[in-house]
Amino acid sequence: MGAKAILATALLMICCVQTGGRTNLDPAGYTSRTYRPPAGGNLLRNGSFEGSLKYWHRGLDSTIELVKAGRPVSGRSSCSIRFSDERITWSAPFILEPGSTVTASCDLGSVQGDGLFRFYLAPTCRSAGKEPFRPFWGASGKEIAVTWKEWKRVSWVITIPDEKVLDYRTWWDGKTWMLMLVGRSIQLDDLAVIPGDGRNEFRSFSPIEVTEMPANLPPWKPTCRILEKGFEAELETAVFNPGASARDVTVRWQLLDFTGSRVLEELGTSDLALKALATTLRRHTVKLTMSGLVLARATVLDPNGSVLGVSNAPLTTLPFPKHASQPNWEERFGGTVVAGDPNPYPTPLLAAAQHIGFGWSRWYPHMSWQRVQPNGPDAWDWPDELVDAVLAAGISINAVLYAKPKWAFDDARSRHLPKDMADWSAGDPRWDDLALVTNWDRYVTEVVTHYRGKSIAWEVMNEPYWAEWDPGTYTRMVKRTYRVVKTANPDAVVMVDSVYGIDSLHQKFLDLGGAKSCDVFTFHNYSPGEFSSGDHVAGLRQALDLAGGRNVKLWFNEGWTHFPSSEDYPANTLFADRGPAQVVYGAVRAIADTFAAGLDKFIMFQLGYDHQGRSWWDWDGDGTSFYDDCHQPMAVVPAFNVLCEHLGLSYHVATIRADGAVFHVFEDERNHRGVVVAWAEKEGARFDLPLSGLVQMDVTGNVADLKSDGNATTVAFGGSGVPVYLYSRNVVSGETLAAALRPFERPNVLIRKGVYALPTDWISKGAEGNPYLFQGKPIWWLGRVYPPEMGLVANYRCFPDWVPAQTKWTEFANSQGGNPAAGLAGGLKISVVTEWMAGDRAKPSALVFVAPESSIYRVEAEVVSERWAGGGKSWLELYVLNRTTGKTTRLTRYDLPDRMAVPISEQASLAAGQELAFVYGADQWNTGASCAFRKMEITATTGR
Repeated sequence: MGAKAILATALLMICCVQTGGRTNLDPAGYTSRTYRPPAGGNLLRNGSFEGSLKYWHRGLDSTIELVKAGRPVSGRSSCSIRFSDERITWSAPFILEPGSTVTASCDLGSVQGDGLFRFYLAPTCRSAGKEPFRPFWGASGKEIAVTWKEWKRVSWVITIPDEKVLDYRTWWDGKTWMLMLVGRSIQLDDLAVIPGDGRNEFRSFSPIEVTEMPANLPPWKPTCRILEKGFEAELETAVFNPGASARDVTVRWQLLDFTGSRVLEELGTSDLALKALATTLRRHTVKLTMSGLVLARATVLDPNGSVLGVSNAPLTTLPFPKHASQPNWEERFGGTVVAGDPNPYPTPLLAAAQHIGFGWSRWYPHMSWQRVQPNGPDAWDWPDELVDAVLAAGISINAVLYAKPKWAFDDARSRHLPKDMADWSAGDPRWDDLALVTNWDRYVTEVVTHYRGKSIAWEVMNEPYWAEWDPGTYTRMVKRTYRVVKTANPDAVVMVDSVYGIDSLHQKFLDLGGAKSCDVFTFHNYSPGEFSSGDHVAGLRQALDLAGGRNVKLWFNEGWTHFPSSEDYPANTLFADRGPAQVVYGAVRAIADTFAAGLDKFIMFQLGYDHQGRSWWDWDGDGTSFYDDCHQPMAVVPAFNVLCEHLGLSYHVATIRADGAVFHVFEDERNHRGVVVAWAEKEGARFDLPLSGLVQMDVTGNVADLKSDGNATTVAFGGSGVPVYLYSRNVVSGETLAAALRPFERPNVLIRKGVYALPTDWISKGAEGNPYLFQGKPIWWLGRVYPPEMGLVANYRCFPDWVPAQTKWTEFANSQGGNPAAGLAGGLKISVVTEWMAGDRAKPSALVFVAPESSIYRVEAEVVSERWAGGGKSWLELYVLNRTTGKTTRLTRYDLPDRMAVPISEQASLAAGQELAFVYGADQWNTGASCAFRKMEITATTGR
């Protein structure tokens, strides 16, 4: 549907207010943090604005305020939002399916009779959506002049475009929306967004609307809402009865952990007699004795104990507050200190970074060419005050040498090179002549010299991959800049910057010898899931080593996942099934994995803003910063504080992959002891370690001593994937911890006699790993069937090309977009592409087992197939290969639904050296998919 057609569906109706109807809410919806509003109910939380502005966001500089209405709406004593100017407020996010219809309605009145009201039903991603759903890009949204002072009900019927019309971007899921409000001289009340056409009455989100709000939090500056342990929080609970009849309820107050699933403390109850269309306020206090983020919860129950409404208030303390005043280059964590525009200092976010324990800041303060030479070659403007403030907070600086001051560039001559270098081709001999001083050389020399002796790393350009540099020209530019920096300061550290590992530009950079012209190779990644894996980092390490960069450090310094707020929104943005616990657990697992594989630094994009914004892409909910749209710290704040405490000054000792659990052992140099980051891979995993005094700490810093029986201590895990820290109060080293864990290490390939699994160290074999050898003979190999005639053994062949940066095996010939392939990062995945163009053929991939002995083999496996292109169906077929006859025997076929685990259970009689092939394919044109092997055990059963 086009923009004009969408606008034509808007129906303006002004009518009398109607009483909101009652709704039924499944109490089970309150057992998780993701709320499921009832069918036909209000998608907005607190659309009545009763008692507080919770679930409405205003930014730190907003003048929007909660006031008593001049006259009540429909006989009630009501609250409203009064806009004194045209600054914006916006709702908590909610879910709307493409193609659905909703009715937005509210009561409006003007303060002086000259009001204006405008709203946008907008995607939570600011770069997505089309008119009229994209704010601030042309005429969009809905607008009405409010010339009356009395209350009137106004409504709009809005149809959401279907999937073909919606403007999808990387940062939006196409379903998560919010309501953005702009007004001048108006009062607003009883706002509703209700699924369906024409339902213009007010309805509440839940049968009883409740908001739980801290009443005595310290201001944003200077604390960034990080509370001291022992802080007594005063909370105000507003309970609004939207019904036409009075009712009796009970309010229960509790303190829960950050997952919202474990009650830490019961705080009391109160019986209330609620009048119709009225709000009752209650206050209570809670003392914060637990570490990390906790949820103060108010639950409203009817006389039968059924849940009528729930609201959480997140409160955050740091288990290990830091107060560094001198930078320490060895610190491993960082987060960019962003203060908004014009970037005033000192910003409270600088103190937040210091207290969390971050030792690095990237981007801020800016030392870009445009920042320090804005007006010409002789006009210098040094950000000394900002630099000194960051360094005085114990934070080293990752400065970026980049930007294009207007005086130095002529884009008509060159997109990338300054005017005095614009005609330099990749083969130009002037690149090697440092006696020829360009404007770029002078900028680099002066900035490096000016800050010589300070704890600063110098990065050459930001994400040049997206700027589409010519690889030869880019490599020469980096090599020259490296020499200029080292001439100004031989001790300076020079970095280059890739995206998503090693992008194609930097692969060519490495091929051209670029690894000898950088001290650090850093990469960026924005991902809905875990930012990387230990296997991926191991592949990057291999690629750097092969390119002559054995001494080059590997850093991560921008991006990663979207952190969900701990506010109990109707939906998270971007991915509605990921709560704070899942993201925090994934963060700890991924960081331990990648540090164990050789990652040196982990520097996040940014902590937050002093002004509105969650990230460059998101208005609301999930974002790449550590503070949410209410400017509250999220669960990652205390989680990273614990990471900084244990791993901020550390080195990897050992990794033990046991049956059912992973143990990464580090030497914690801050606390002079060994520490283990561990998590279960299956339910009920437990291990008896020959150590005493062991302590278990959760991801937000709460400690429990483990019970010992003599010199043995049992480590029992709860749920799968929930990481914990283990260390000893007896202060034992990482080597001692590793020695205690090594007897539990799972055997590689041969799990036990006659039982074979996939290798645990396949990536480490590098280019020698296909086929994988066991006791000197091949046991597994990765390859393809091409031509795709599965009946001929001659068509089965190993992938010949190892791509370490992508941790995959492939064949460059007869491929499409790097597929078929076998990826080894984070577990084995094989991929398939079907016919892509006329005359093309399908390209199945294969995992092949080579029998070590003659036997009947039983196969027990689990696979998950995921399509990433096309509409075809995927399948897995098992074949026995007979090299003597050149023929194959098909055993079975499994049709694989998308993103669902499928168990594989088969058996085959194999002679020693005979092969069993798992062939992965798909149907229809332009279909691409990958198949992950989540589990694989092959048991030789003959004689056993």
